[in-house]
Amino acid sequence: MACYVLTNYILKQHSIYKFGMTTQNSLKLRSTYQRYLIRPEVMLFYETKDYVRDEKFILNHFSQNRLNNWSGRQSEWLEIDYLHLKTFLDEYFRHKRELQDLL
Repeated sequence: MACYVLTNYILKQHSIYKFGMTTQNSLKLRSTYQRYLIRPEVMLFYETKDYVRDEKFILNHFSQNRLNNWSGRQSEWLEIDYLHLKTFLDEYFRHKRELQDLL
C-alpha cells in the first residue's frame, strides 16, 4: 500500500498534481491512469501501512491547494509548487519511518 503523487506533462506546466493512495505498485498505477491522462507520470511514491490516515492528514494539510471537482467538493488534485509538495512529503514520511524505527 502506498501514497503517490501523479501528473502529466500538461498538468505539470500548471503545477497540478494528484495525491492519493493505492494498493498497486507504481507501474500498475501509471498503467491505470494511462486511460485517463496522456502520458501519466508518477512523481512520488511512498510505501506506507497507514495510507488511509496519511492521505487524510496530507489532503487536510493542503486543503487550500485542493481543486474542486465538478460537484464543488474538494478533490485529490492539488495546485501547488512541486518542490514545496515534495519537501513536505519527504519530511513527513521520513519522520514517520524514524518514529516506527523507535517502536
